[in-house]
Amino acid sequence: MILFLFEYEKRQLHGVFKASCDGAINIVPNAFAAVGKQYPAQVKFDIIWSCKPIPEKLFRDAIRENYFSANKFNFGLSENQVCSWT
Repeated sequence: MILFLFEYEKRQLHGVFKASCDGAINIVPNAFAAVGKQYPAQVKFDIIWSCKPIPEKLFRDAIRENYFSANKFNFGLSENQVCSWT
């Protein structure tokens, strides 16, 4: 499965990644302990393409139908949505 990571606090999209296993709880139990956060739902991944993060203002129009409030959107992306960024 192809993945992008949306960094909620900075409102940036990172990618492109490919899941190398099914997601699970606490694959690495203390993965984010150093920054004082807990993210128990995790997935191992490989980097497909390393690029600069994309700010939300640049991809907002491509996923407009995914927004259900001003700052919240459904995370699933169609092939057409991804291709419209290029």
